[in-house]
Amino acid sequence: MTGHRVKNGVERGAPFEIKVDGENIIAHQGETIGAALIASGRLAFRNTTKHGDPRGMYCGIGVCHECRMVVNGKPNTRVCQTPATPDDRVQTQDAAGKWRSTIEKNRHIDIGRRAGWNDCSDRSGTDRPVGYRH
Repeated sequence: MTGHRVKNGVERGAPFEIKVDGENIIAHQGETIGAALIASGRLAFRNTTKHGDPRGMYCGIGVCHECRMVVNGKPNTRVCQTPATPDDRVQTQDAAGKWRSTIEKNRHIDIGRRAGWNDCSDRSGTDRPVGYRH
């Protein structure tokens, strides 16, 4: 889809291309990656961890983190805040990004024991600090 840019009364910087999931889209100097994606008609930027539901820009100011994508190999980049630059490589992010694999590898480590909370327990009787619910 194309043609979602306001044409009248807006001055734009020089156009250039960025690659999004293998497809070239037009961005303009001074635009964020998120703005260029929406202008190109793309609304889904990532898929959720639990159900794989599509997510796109929500707040547009970097607060909600719904716009996270992999930009130039870096996962969890908020594209609503990231300026587009020529030759950017952007990918739809599946789930929580690459950092998640590090957490999965270290899942066997008891976080509470590492932090020195050996003798704390919550109402469930487990060896976790009070309020620790994961």
